[in-house]
Formats: sequence, C-alpha cells, structure tokens
Amino acid sequence: MTLLCETVGLTLDDVMQANVDKLRQRYPDGFDVQRSQSRQE
Repeated sequence: MTLLCETVGLTLDDVMQANVDKLRQRYPDGFDVQRSQSRQE
C-alpha cells in the first residue's frame, strides 16, 4: 500500500484522512447499520 501511495504521490496519512472525510460526510451523525444498508450511492 505504501508503494502504491508513493507511486501516485500520496502518503498513507492522505489516504486515511480522505477516508475519514468521506465517512464523516456519509454519516454526519455517526455510523448507523440501518442507514448504511439503505443509503443511496
């Protein structure tokens, strides 16, 4: 994973932060199993 990140010019921190940002946008009130199963793409 580190090699892939370096190849595309990212750090693991960049990738992890992007994932956290995505999840915060998707679940602004916190994760909910019910909402995760019926969310729109």
